[in-house]
Amino acid sequence: MDLPPYGTKMSSRFAYTYSIDQCDILDKEKGEAFRQSRLKWTEWLKGEDPHSISRQIYSMIWDYALFCVVNELSTDFRIALTVIPI
Repeated sequence: MDLPPYGTKMSSRFAYTYSIDQCDILDKEKGEAFRQSRLKWTEWLKGEDPHSISRQIYSMIWDYALFCVVNELSTDFRIALTVIPI
């Protein structure tokens, strides 16, 4: 059971209700390996790390929104300059 150092925080948020022994699966080792992999993937997706996937997507969306606003303002400013020259 090798968890990353930050895995304990995520395991409390995404803990399973039943232990692997209580699950109705044939290969308990693969089930436990899947749980460990899922915990790692969830940490990569939603973790507290500043480089987690969800934080990167959030940052990219805001960068795009800011670009669209600045681009629209510059277009409006150029149109205003052609109508009313300074």
